[in-house]
Amino acid sequence: MAPIVVRSRETGEAPRVPLPTGGEPLVSHIGSVHVAKGGFGGAFAVPPPFRRHVTTLRSFNPIPRTAEAVGRMLPSFAGSRLRTVGMKLAGFNIGQSTMFWGWPTIAGTGDVRALLHIGDFAGFNVRCYFELEDEIRIGNHVSVGHEVMFLTRGFNTGNRARRAGTPRPAPVIIEDGAWLGARSVIMPGVRVGTGAVVGASVVVTEDVPEHTLVMGTQKISLARWR
Repeated sequence: MAPIVVRSRETGEAPRVPLPTGGEPLVSHIGSVHVAKGGFGGAFAVPPPFRRHVTTLRSFNPIPRTAEAVGRMLPSFAGSRLRTVGMKLAGFNIGQSTMFWGWPTIAGTGDVRALLHIGDFAGFNVRCYFELEDEIRIGNHVSVGHEVMFLTRGFNTGNRARRAGTPRPAPVIIEDGAWLGARSVIMPGVRVGTGAVVGASVVVTEDVPEHTLVMGTQKISLARWR
């Protein structure tokens, strides 16, 4: 374990914090709090509640941080195309004419930019959440309501002392033309088929067949709409 030095804004103290050998600089998505390898110019410690939001980057690049700062300054439902440009500058793989009505929350460890793939002509309402512990692939012409959550990390069942055991990441795939209603939750390992519709506030725990409407526990075929 190679130690790194972190410094507190308030006290200036520099405790020794272990980092796995060969680790890359760490940059947090939470405000200006970040952790960097020794020799990176001094850093602040990431509070434990926020460590799950820390992202590993291969090198320091101000463009992602600048793009995020500008994107969050824009009012909701304004500057949608500018947000998409900002996300592309930040390194995310986003297709042609896709728009964001609000800057989404991005969480995960590792290079999250390599794990998010969004196709052409997709639309995302405000306050969407992407947990990028595994890959998220979203196809063309996908419509996403506000506050939709894409989760890619579950947990194995632990013992009585800690029921949430070891992490179990799994990818999420949303196929072309799907429509995800407001506040729906897409759980790890789920595939939503082509042209499927997920109702508002539905928690999707298993694959949704193509051209199927999911409302609560019911699945209704939409094949006749094709």
